Amino acid sequence: MRPILFQIPLPALVVPLGAALGLFAVVMLGVALLGLRGRSWDLVVLGAGACVASVLLALGHRGAAIRLGALPIYSYGAFLSTALVLGFLLARRLAPASGVSPGIISGAAFVITIGGLLGARALYVLTNLRDFSSLPAMLAFQGGGLVFYGAVLGGTLAAFLHLRKKDVSFLAFADVSAPALALGAALGRLGCYSAGCDYGLPLAASAPRWLARLGTFPRWGDDVAGPAQGAPAWVDQVASRGLSPDSTASLPVHPTQLYESFAAFALLVLVVWLLRHRRFPGEVFLVFIAGYGAVRFLLELVRDDPERGLYGPSGTPALVFSVGFAVLSVAFSLGAVRAIPSRSARFAAIAIAFAAPVVLFAAFRGSSRSDVALSTSQWIALATSIAVAVAFRVLDVGAGGGSHRVTGGSAAAGSAGAGETGKAGETGQTGQTGQTGQNDAPVPETGGEPSFTGGTVSS
Repeated sequence: MRPILFQIPLPALVVPLGAALGLFAVVMLGVALLGLRGRSWDLVVLGAGACVASVLLALGHRGAAIRLGALPIYSYGAFLSTALVLGFLLARRLAPASGVSPGIISGAAFVITIGGLLGARALYVLTNLRDFSSLPAMLAFQGGGLVFYGAVLGGTLAAFLHLRKKDVSFLAFADVSAPALALGAALGRLGCYSAGCDYGLPLAASAPRWLARLGTFPRWGDDVAGPAQGAPAWVDQVASRGLSPDSTASLPVHPTQLYESFAAFALLVLVVWLLRHRRFPGEVFLVFIAGYGAVRFLLELVRDDPERGLYGPSGTPALVFSVGFAVLSVAFSLGAVRAIPSRSARFAAIAIAFAAPVVLFAAFRGSSRSDVALSTSQWIALATSIAVAVAFRVLDVGAGGGSHRVTGGSAAAGSAGAGETGKAGETGQTGQTGQTGQNDAPVPETGGEPSFTGGTVSS
């Protein structure tokens, strides 16, 4: 695992920071003007906002300069870029089956990417606000510091604003985006593993050797991260756990990055399957949010990186963790469990969900850990799980409580056919038995149960 894959050799240059920001402001002004010309107001807001921010930063950094040299290609950035590209391609591939035009995916990709990155950075900054003393430091993406939950929230808000004035169902679009989000989480955590961040608590001495090897992070050489630097787990253990600075590796810890990556790949399989069996627009996205919330809550139990942020009332691990997960269990039983088609499987899932807090209480009852509080991500998991439960009750009831399935095009054809039948009935050629005397045969019912398409159901 290395934070830098390789470096691109470039000539050493000194670039005035004010001039660089001024040039970027001009580019963003052009984006705003293009959006104004095409009446794309999201681009207008994005371009104008970035232009103003760049001008203010340029005025505040007059006389400053940045030195350019060899360009490092960071492993996390490489995985993140790969996730963005593959997620975009996956969404385009799945879009037609949900009644969403691939062109809509292409048109929204830029806005969602910007919204996601800003949301990911904003949540990290808010969680670690004491570490930032200036606006440039908050905007210094190259130093790392992104939160996946922030990316989901920021990207979702950007998508909603972008699609609000378009003839596209936001819920259908969100369903198509769910597999891309799961893929992004899976690949993003592999990037975290390569960078050594988001690590877990130290493993017990009885842990399997293969797991200990996966959870051992090295002290990097001077050519990787500067003098006496290492993976975040190594640095933190030297500072707070008594690890010798001469150690070449950290103590074995839970490789929580790999845990989450594996869980996200499992969620990817689930939401892709559900996309073809959903009962109403929005169901796939809601299931992803609920599933990721449960996964993230559990993973936070064994996370150890100090940048997660802990808030709220504290107590023993057994009490705090079991009560917190009980909230998730109640929300699941009222909402996302309705996505399970089999009645017996639903009851089994509810039983497992309510057994989980009991298991957590028993597992942490004898823990030697001091009082704990929930992390930022755990609080978000609780809030989103409650929101998902409410949304399931509203959308599922509005869709008929599960008596139909969403299809990506057949329902549109069915509704068109129904319209033609209605017209014929108005002219007395069909459906008017006994009024014209020309067509006494009963007309079979069409459509049967209601059906929806992702592209025609408004949100």
